[in-house]
Amino acid sequence: MAIYATLEAELFSVLVELLGDQRLERHALRVLAGARGHELGRPYLNLCQQGLIEEIRVQPGFFRRLFGTQETLWVRVTDYGQKVAGTIAEPLLAEPAPAAAETKSHPRQPDQASPETPKVVIAQPRPPEVFNVAAIDMPQPHPVVVAVPNLPPEVTSIDAPSSAAPLHAIGFHRDPRRDAARYGVSNTCL
Repeated sequence: MAIYATLEAELFSVLVELLGDQRLERHALRVLAGARGHELGRPYLNLCQQGLIEEIRVQPGFFRRLFGTQETLWVRVTDYGQKVAGTIAEPLLAEPAPAAAETKSHPRQPDQASPETPKVVIAQPRPPEVFNVAAIDMPQPHPVVVAVPNLPPEVTSIDAPSSAAPLHAIGFHRDPRRDAARYGVSNTCL
């Protein structure tokens, strides 16, 4: 199976470099991969689905679970992943280094500048214009007088309704079922 995406290939090479033959906790691996500029996202899941990386779930003991310890995820490169990493590394080692004899005998000469180079004119910023505000003839503001109407005094307490008005007229409805539930009376009495 070949790795097609470049992000997956880069992440896989970083994981092989970090993990080697050992296993590492996933949270620590996320931090180490993030320090190298990679994140464990979709490419990581694709590597797991391809069988190159393996996640191992470890459940804590009974008493640790009782006190709230979460399960841990350990990550390691599978045997198949080690083989693929070896085949990826071989072509990189087989490439020859560029030979020093391939350099040109005549180094490139810098281009001659034309004798008629135009001068670059840089525009100087103009100073800001200052206006005398006192010279502008503007009307002076007049104070505005607002008449406040006499408000009735605030009501701080609610007086009891007069005995002449029935309770349902002022919006009070008494529910006998609610009273029965409040005082522990069964519904059969009502």
